[in-house]
Amino acid sequence: MKAVVCTRYGPPDVLELREVERPIPKDDEILVRVHATTASRGDCELRSLKLPVPLQIPVRIGFGFRGPRRKILGQELAGEVDLVGKGVTRFKKGDRVFAFTGFRLGAYAEYDCLPQKGLVAAMPPNMSYEEAAAVPVGGLHALHFLGRADIQPGRKVLIVGAGGSIGTFAVQIAKSSGAGAAGQGVIDLEEGWQEGGRWEGIIQGRGPGRVEGADQGREGKVGDRQVLPAGTNRRSA
Repeated sequence: MKAVVCTRYGPPDVLELREVERPIPKDDEILVRVHATTASRGDCELRSLKLPVPLQIPVRIGFGFRGPRRKILGQELAGEVDLVGKGVTRFKKGDRVFAFTGFRLGAYAEYDCLPQKGLVAAMPPNMSYEEAAAVPVGGLHALHFLGRADIQPGRKVLIVGAGGSIGTFAVQIAKSSGAGAAGQGVIDLEEGWQEGGRWEGIIQGRGPGRVEGADQGREGKVGDRQVLPAGTNRRSA
């Protein structure tokens, strides 16, 4: 099978397309034919090792000194189950799945083996492989942090960095939990937010402050930052 192999730490040029042996699933694993994956920030940091010096040492100890021991990077994927181990009961051949591979990595290949009890699930029928592959990293992080914040219906939530992979999920998850959510960042409100999950408001600019007005769907302030109501065209505001 073809795979993108990381030969050493460094710029994108260290990645090479190679022919490698296709993995064989263990009894409790599934073999997934990968249809889509992502180049996440974590993948890029691991490939480049552009991290603070105190973090580089434990990363090299854990992943390899000259280059990653696991040569095939990739933390999230979507694809079709091609083969199942004899102990697998959750999935069958042909199932459409998406998954977070975590430190196992391996998504930058035509095939990847995943444990059936890992962070792998059936894809929603209305999602494409490309859409589903971009969900696990951002979605799971958003769920984790919002869970720690104990979001409850009626509470108001400020999402800092609402334009990133975690932030875009955090806004929608907070809204689905019944909380009013305002997002801080630069977002194009013409990209379908009204359909995907209505914004209460969007904050332009950065910095700490108190949300005023965003939860009423009208213009307000966070310190000296402007808060625009849902549906506002940022370019004309």
